[in-house]
Amino acid sequence: GKTWKRTNSENKLRQRAWYYTHVRADPQDPNTVYGLNTGLYRSIDGGQTFESIDVPHGDIHDLWINPDEPDRMVVGNDGGAQVTVNGGRTWTQYQNQPTAELYDVIVDNGFPYRLYAGQQDNTTISIPAWTHSNTLHPKEHWYSVGGCETGPVALHPDHPEVSFAGCYGGVIDRFERDKGQIRNVVVYPQMQLGEAGKNLRYRFQWVSPMAVSPHDPNVVFHGSQHVHRSTDRGMTWETISPDLTTNTPAHQDFSGGPINHDITGVEIFNTVFSIAPSPHSPDVIWAGSDDGRMHITRDNGATWDDITPGAMPQFATVDEIDVSPHQAGRALVAAQRYRLNDFAPYIFRTNNYGRSWDLLNNGRNGIPADSPVRTVREDPERPGLLYAGTEWGVYVSFDDGRNWQSLQLNLPVTPVTGMRVAHDDVIISTQGRSFWILDDITPLRQITSALAEEPAHLYRPRNGYRVNSGGSGDGIGGQFAPEPLPGNVLINFYLADAPTAEIVLRIEDSAGGVVRQFSSDSARADTMPGVSHMKPTA
Repeated sequence: GKTWKRTNSENKLRQRAWYYTHVRADPQDPNTVYGLNTGLYRSIDGGQTFESIDVPHGDIHDLWINPDEPDRMVVGNDGGAQVTVNGGRTWTQYQNQPTAELYDVIVDNGFPYRLYAGQQDNTTISIPAWTHSNTLHPKEHWYSVGGCETGPVALHPDHPEVSFAGCYGGVIDRFERDKGQIRNVVVYPQMQLGEAGKNLRYRFQWVSPMAVSPHDPNVVFHGSQHVHRSTDRGMTWETISPDLTTNTPAHQDFSGGPINHDITGVEIFNTVFSIAPSPHSPDVIWAGSDDGRMHITRDNGATWDDITPGAMPQFATVDEIDVSPHQAGRALVAAQRYRLNDFAPYIFRTNNYGRSWDLLNNGRNGIPADSPVRTVREDPERPGLLYAGTEWGVYVSFDDGRNWQSLQLNLPVTPVTGMRVAHDDVIISTQGRSFWILDDITPLRQITSALAEEPAHLYRPRNGYRVNSGGSGDGIGGQFAPEPLPGNVLINFYLADAPTAEIVLRIEDSAGGVVRQFSSDSARADTMPGVSHMKPTA
């Protein structure tokens, strides 16, 4: 490295320098080198000239080259991973992997309920939690709800026919599905791309928050450095808060440089990052910023109080505020600071509108110390039953956050970006592994410390619905379908010890007659789909 020679200065190799630019050397040929950027490029003359290699998806973040057979490579991009065995002439597809990068998830109250999110390097998307067996092609149930890859998506769960979706620079689309219409209802028209935050009237983040009032589906909130509100579904807007950030000039200059100014919205700082209208009162709105500030209004935006927790680290991102469904002044907050090389988990709780806060996790009570938390939710049925989504998976607390334990089960190790607890399910979005649903959490709601002392316990089942559900493998292109609903009625039970004799489960009618009977003896009957550990005898 004592001397260097510049071999190439093409912009295609160095655009978005902080984000993409990587160089990979061929492990055998010293003159072959690969450049990674928005595309994939190869040089065979020591870096003097580069040719483009066609890949199935753009935005190239990683490349693995087999050290013994360099024609075998794996490319990682915003579509997932693809493999070549012939030096990039052909690649495997990315449609065989559920690798969507999703920024958040919201759900509606339909049947089946639907999931909504923004997809990195794609569109917003809405899909059903399950499909029926008459589905010809599962993707017929997919649709975009406006906006673009960033999202987010906002709607009233009882009125999903009208939704709002975001895009760069604070763009908002109102999508009316029954009419097939999309209309831009942006707060203020401005070109944010490439511009410093200090020169913008409103600083909208890449994933600038949106929320629809739980009390009125016509009321929509949007966050820049202010909280904005519309009472007519986005046709007109008013600013109802002062600047709720630190408003630090040094944090609002051009990003990037000296190579290029790379500003798409991700780099805009000093912004409101989360907005949570209270389900208990239309006058109460909570807001958190990406520079460690929290505020609340209890008079519909007329005045705002700073309620930042004393233990909130400097310049932390208030990723999510979850207002308790059980108590008006209670809220949970997930904050993260990994972009500043702080990977500690931060979960805060207040029971008095933010006058005081408790830090629920310190890296020593269940959630590892290097697991940033992005989302936290309280169960809507059982107070004090909490769920947290971290950089590495999902955790649950049965004692209001004093202790946590893994709820990973079969979930891949993946960043959990959003979470909803609804319809007796836990629904999550992930950054790279798409949507996941933990079906039927009614046993979690019924677990007590006394249950561990019982030899056996039958959990009270949730309501069952007779449905004709489809799933993976059903119809043409079944790989695009969600997994089927796990049985019409789920019966869960707990045994302290492995059984040494046959166990029989009887379902009786009100007169005591046996409607259905299941046995643990495999010789008694065939396996019944959806029944774990038990087989039917009648």
